[in-house]
Amino acid sequence: MNTKSQVLRKRAGWSLDCWPFLMLRYTADDLWALRHDDVTPPRRARKTIFKHRLWQPRDQREYQARRLRRSGFPHSTLIDRTTTGIRVGLLNVRSVAKCSIAILDIITSRCLDVFALTETWHRDSDDLSLKRCAPPGYSIVDSARSHSETRGGGVAHIHSNWFVARRLKFDVKPSTFEVLGCSLRSASLDVVYVVIYRPGSEAVSERFFDELTELLEVVAR
Repeated sequence: MNTKSQVLRKRAGWSLDCWPFLMLRYTADDLWALRHDDVTPPRRARKTIFKHRLWQPRDQREYQARRLRRSGFPHSTLIDRTTTGIRVGLLNVRSVAKCSIAILDIITSRCLDVFALTETWHRDSDDLSLKRCAPPGYSIVDSARSHSETRGGGVAHIHSNWFVARRLKFDVKPSTFEVLGCSLRSASLDVVYVVIYRPGSEAVSERFFDELTELLEVVAR
């Protein structure tokens, strides 16, 4: 822990004890226990996800891992920055006003290239708490929550200035989730980064899967 981080936390009234989300660890059983909606995505949504290789069954992932290891890549390099090219993170913050210093520290301490935030609760791009989340050398692309919402909403992503970022506009206008998309380019990398947030207080519906499928088709073009 560096001295600068300690000073910032003291000024803001933060201590390690009141940072419960910094180093959370979950087992597979813990994650399954969080699943309240026993909903299977419809066939059309599953086909779209597999078609664009956004997710693969376990046997295919394990097969690809074995091929990489046989080619001379140790298992650890499968998640190493040198092979993935970009280090990303995501956090449901439930108001950036409450934890902007913590967010800044997570980005710097973990050397993240891109950090997505959901439920920021910010009203516009000039929100001071949101701006405080970005360390020097980083920029923010955001989608503020609707002014008609009294709570919740708001998505943002903070990216290193090593990338040239351009916000993407989609023809899809989902009503069941929020979406924020960007293209990120550098000398060696060109990726599309999309963040979606579906309120957990609302039940998963057929309409959600229809809108998600439509979005995936647009992103993959």
